[in-house]
Amino acid sequence: MKSIRFVRLVVAAVWWMAVASCADCFFTVEGQVVDCSTAAPVAGATISVHIDQGIHGPEDLPATFSSDAAGRFKVTTGGTETCDSSATLTFQKDGYASAQLQVKGTPKTAVQQCLMPEGTP
Repeated sequence: MKSIRFVRLVVAAVWWMAVASCADCFFTVEGQVVDCSTAAPVAGATISVHIDQGIHGPEDLPATFSSDAAGRFKVTTGGTETCDSSATLTFQKDGYASAQLQVKGTPKTAVQQCLMPEGTP
């Protein structure tokens, strides 16, 4: 009887440790998209995500994200990847050259990505 209780206790403890260690573990990147030449916010930029290395291996996320009127954005995988996943974010906006940013895990500070207007030397 005591051994069954002990086994249940150990299983419960391991389960809770696993849940606690993953509870806040999701991939999030926040930041701002700006014009490289003027530093003005770029609204409506589309951000797509390619997971380079994660739990499920390389994959493109089906969702895309957009910058708001102030150029701010938030990209999250919604808990499907580990905190130390590496990803490539691709930023696109009509009238601008696309840009890529590689990140590993959730950055501790907001990132800033500038887009170069097309036709700029």
